[in-house]
Amino acid sequence: MAAADYRFTIPKADMVVDLQPDASAEIKYRITFSNDPSADAIDVVDIGLPHRDYDFSNMSASVNGHSVTDIRKSEYIDIGIEAHLGAYAIAAGQGGLFEFQCTMPDMVYQDTTREDHASFQITPTWFDSSLLSGTTDLSLAVGVPQGVDPDELKWHKAAFQNKAIYDGRAYAFWKWPATRLDGPHEVGLSFPKSVMERVVPMTHFKLLVRAFEDSPELRVWSGIIFCIAFAVMFFRFTGGTGCSLFGVALITIIISFVISARWHILSWFALIPIFVFVEWGLRKKKQKYLPAIAAVEGGGIKRGLTAPEAAILLEMPLNKVLTLVLFGLLKKGVVEKTRDDPLEVVVNPEYHGSAAERRKFAAERGTVLHGYESPFITALVSLPGKPVSQVPFTSALTEMVKTVAGRMQGFDVEQSKAYYRHIIGKAWSEAEALGDVQLRQEKVDNNLDWLILAPDYDDRFRTWEREGYHYQPTWGRTTYGSPSASVPRGTPGGTSLGDVASSFAGWSENFMGGVAGSIEPMKLATSKGGFLDLSGLDKVTGDVLEALASSSGSGGGGGGGGCACAGCACACACAGGGR
Repeated sequence: MAAADYRFTIPKADMVVDLQPDASAEIKYRITFSNDPSADAIDVVDIGLPHRDYDFSNMSASVNGHSVTDIRKSEYIDIGIEAHLGAYAIAAGQGGLFEFQCTMPDMVYQDTTREDHASFQITPTWFDSSLLSGTTDLSLAVGVPQGVDPDELKWHKAAFQNKAIYDGRAYAFWKWPATRLDGPHEVGLSFPKSVMERVVPMTHFKLLVRAFEDSPELRVWSGIIFCIAFAVMFFRFTGGTGCSLFGVALITIIISFVISARWHILSWFALIPIFVFVEWGLRKKKQKYLPAIAAVEGGGIKRGLTAPEAAILLEMPLNKVLTLVLFGLLKKGVVEKTRDDPLEVVVNPEYHGSAAERRKFAAERGTVLHGYESPFITALVSLPGKPVSQVPFTSALTEMVKTVAGRMQGFDVEQSKAYYRHIIGKAWSEAEALGDVQLRQEKVDNNLDWLILAPDYDDRFRTWEREGYHYQPTWGRTTYGSPSASVPRGTPGGTSLGDVASSFAGWSENFMGGVAGSIEPMKLATSKGGFLDLSGLDKVTGDVLEALASSSGSGGGGGGGGCACAGCACACACAGGGR
């Protein structure tokens, strides 16, 4: 069946709204149509309504005084009715006066700006711009219940041109002498609530819902921003896994947003605290960078790890690991500090050779150079004179992490962690138990790296300082190896442990911030950074899709898949856009 060819003008349109004490509104239209001489007859008229709670039993319509009884839900506009004119259709080249009347419930709301006032908003219906030509003399009158003085009427959105008393009611009048009736003409007014038996409660939330319902563009942009925020939160929570579940959730969100503006807004209220919680949790959670270890429960404790290796096993912050490695090199005399801020060190020439040559020279000096230390030395040698923060230690750290993971294979990881936590606690107990400064100095020198592994090591050193004991590491003392190591803070040439550690901490934080730009994060963060690993679900989904694809691969060809509806915007905005 071919679509009707409607083309018409509306020379004049009047709308009268009488507000009732029970918050309902009697709405009356008088619309003059002038049909185009070459168009089809106007046999259907669409009228947009304020909301969906309308009742056909209190509706009436007529054309040129002839009653029209066939009134249905509109198929052309989202919220409204269509009146079928039947035998009274307006023929081509003819004109006709269409009248419509209905009563709409729940139209008068609590004013959100004044507790003692009620408020009302509405727009006359409008028509499809592709069918309508010319301009319209449009008028709107809104009357409030008896007992209100015209001067008590307050306008919203658009100022009324006049106000007066008619048949005991105060009326406000708006007029648009030559307007295009192809879009809304929103008006509103407030008046004393004392004349009302009831008003519809209006909270700020309901007001926000109405704003969303009345603004498709706002809903679209809000939806886009929400989906982006949800994606960020979801993949941070799952550590980048769960793509299949995310796809289902995203489709569900989009559908729910299209169906309900209320659900759209409530989703924001739910997302924001969840997003904050996830970010807080991720900050509190330690960075997991150890690869999977084939640990054996009851396999025994892995002894013999150095303090930096134990820090990796305990997955302490990388800035602490780097601090311990560099402290070890300074203590052994492999490197020397040349500048405090920014921190710079230089590798002694004897250690510029190969890894084997370095270990041989260290052994001749009576010290041990661990295998994981050589890559750090190589990194420092490659960039002489550069601040430590500019030296690329990523590769050295990666190898060190892999080495520790390899050494833990077959051992009980949890028992080993408990063992090294005990060593840290014991080192502090022994140091704090010593009252003699010289004995404490020797104990701290021997166990400095283990002491630094304590989460509150900085507070403990500050406690010592308040008690008058100021520790300096061996490489920061005026005379290397001098027994008089306890010197006042600020002594020229000296650097306190707090200064050194904070310098390394600042460098490490900057380094960690730049890791993502210099290497692939997974080279260090081999375990997921989120709370929930959904990679198993992704694999199952992939297997199912692969099976479906293989089973349907031999199917025959079909017809073309053209769009089912070329006019995707055929459902116009509510309260107007009709034929």
